[in-house]
Amino acid sequence: MSCHNDRLRDIHAVVVPGGHVDGQFIDCKTGKVTRTIRFPANYKAYLVNEGDHDLANVEMHTGGFEGSGEMLVELNRLTRSLGPLKRGQALLLEELDYEMLDFVLWYHLDLYFADGVQLKTSFSIEKAYSLRQERYRPCPTLGSEGYCFDLASDHSNVETRQGAEALLG
Repeated sequence: MSCHNDRLRDIHAVVVPGGHVDGQFIDCKTGKVTRTIRFPANYKAYLVNEGDHDLANVEMHTGGFEGSGEMLVELNRLTRSLGPLKRGQALLLEELDYEMLDFVLWYHLDLYFADGVQLKTSFSIEKAYSLRQERYRPCPTLGSEGYCFDLASDHSNVETRQGAEALLG
């Protein structure tokens, strides 16, 4: 059996910017527009499988927050089964509007590989600040470019059907 990190090496979350809107900087003293910039109006977050293993199912647990202590604002939490994810394919995790990037968005994924290996993994989008240029790269599976996020493995929660069968004899 291959190392679990090898399984996650080519499975990524990719955030793809969508349509654009114009934002304006206005001089407070004159009320005149000093500069106009274009920025994405929305984004789509995908799980992309560019690895060597098919996934029989992906379960997603997600939410978000902003602030701390008494000033904490938390988004709704969502749990959803996304279905299978074959090699060379992508699953839409969710659509995001630019205002959601004012929050820290977290994603916990339960990956069920076709050969019985199960991995718990996660990633987070730390507000709009994490959509940095060094993350932006082509994603051949999606046929577009996007911000790539590596998945973190939680080895303490790894289970395999082969391991359970070995224990049961």
